[in-house]
Amino acid sequence: AEFSWDSANYTFQSLEIDINNNLSDVGDVETDYYISGIDQSAQGEVIVRAQLLYKGTATDALRTAHAAGTESTFAITFTGPGDYQLTVTGRNAKIIRYEDPISSAGRMTATVEFRLKPDTSDGALTLALVNNDSDELTN
Repeated sequence: AEFSWDSANYTFQSLEIDINNNLSDVGDVETDYYISGIDQSAQGEVIVRAQLLYKGTATDALRTAHAAGTESTFAITFTGPGDYQLTVTGRNAKIIRYEDPISSAGRMTATVEFRLKPDTSDGALTLALVNNDSDELTN
């Protein structure tokens, strides 16, 4: 699978998705604080950490994007036999951490951490699963 962000493709070695609702204690059921209904939906955050294989100037562009505060949508598509595929889409992905790729001998990787934000019509993160069969037993 390829990791695509800001019109460039990267090969990832590992990927971690952290969904944190950041919900706080809203008090007891009988209190006015609870009954008034506080909307905490905007407090959640989605963080994606990717370890990407170093590809020279393409990976260096991530460092530049981190410094510039660039936001872009990313997509990762996993494919299988036939039409089977899983696509992970992250919207408004901003690099909040970038680690230089050269830290030891061996395969060179860059660790990049993105914070996702929803847009006006879609959530911060969506997963789309497609298969060959429409039968509910084959999903």
